[in-house]
Amino acid sequence: MTPRLRDILRSRWEKSGKRATGWLFPAKKAAVGHIVPNTIYQPHLDAVTNSGICEKQFVLYALRHTCLSRWGASGMDAWTLARLAGHSNIKQSMTYVHPTDQSLHAAIDRMTVQGSDKIGDKAEIALSDAESKLIVVTTS
Repeated sequence: MTPRLRDILRSRWEKSGKRATGWLFPAKKAAVGHIVPNTIYQPHLDAVTNSGICEKQFVLYALRHTCLSRWGASGMDAWTLARLAGHSNIKQSMTYVHPTDQSLHAAIDRMTVQGSDKIGDKAEIALSDAESKLIVVTTS
């Protein structure tokens, strides 16, 4: 949990009078009295409709895809991203993360510096004294 989220939750709890029981996210229309998985769909649809955006152009999970794609583009490793997203494995995260051509090129560019790469694959390999005196003999 981030410090910002903790502060938001603490504020909601304090505004409720620091109650020890009840729901942090109540839902008046839900029979159970709290937000359930389908509670968010209708408000999202209403907001999209009221904004004039076509509902097929802004599906609910578009925000999740954008967030996870940006985390991936930021250089966050796949395992951390999967854990923060609540996925049990990185394969699950692959359905949300969409690297752009720009981020793919940037990843390659980070590995290269003026014609040679940072890990030294193109570096000169020093020969030992024995190797420099090696004579190759061929027989016919």
